[in-house]
Amino acid sequence: MRDKFTNFFNEAFSKIKNSKAIQILLFVALILVVVLIYFSINNSSKQNNISEQNTTSNYAEYLEVKLENVLQQIKDVGTVNVAITLESGYEYIYATEEEIKETSTGTLTTTSIVLVSGKPIIIKEIPPKIKGVVIVASGAENISVRMNILCAIQTALEVDNEKITILN
Repeated sequence: MRDKFTNFFNEAFSKIKNSKAIQILLFVALILVVVLIYFSINNSSKQNNISEQNTTSNYAEYLEVKLENVLQQIKDVGTVNVAITLESGYEYIYATEEEIKETSTGTLTTTSIVLVSGKPIIIKEIPPKIKGVVIVASGAENISVRMNILCAIQTALEVDNEKITILN
C-alpha cells in the first residue's frame, strides 16, 4: 500500500518536473492563493474601520433627526434642517486585570485587557463629542425664535453656543 502511494507521488512529481505547462499552472495557482489570503486579511481590517465609521455616522444622523424633531416643535420656527459634525468616533473603556509580582528588585505590575472568546470586554462606551451644529430654519430671522433655537440646542446636546450656527 505504501509503495503504491509512493509510486503515485513519484510519477506525479516526474510529470510536473517534465512539463513546463503544469509548472506554470501550479505557480499561478500558488500566487492566487497568496493573493486571496492577503485580500481576505486586508478586507477584514477595512470592514472593522467601515463598521466604526457607520456607527459614528449613524450616531450623527440619530442626533440630527432627534434635534430636528425638537426644533420643529418651537413656535414660528418653520422648516428646519440640522447638520451635526463629530470630533471623533466612539471611545471604549475595556475591562482590565492586574497581575502583581514581587521580584528581588521590587514590585512588578502587569495590566492586560480581559478577553472573552478572543474579544475584549467593553465596560463603557463613550459617544463622540460634538464638534459643531448648523441649523437652517426659515423662522430664524426672528431674534426670539433664534434664541429659542439656541437654548434648545444647548439643553438637548449640551453644546456651547460657540459651536452652534443658526441660519435662515
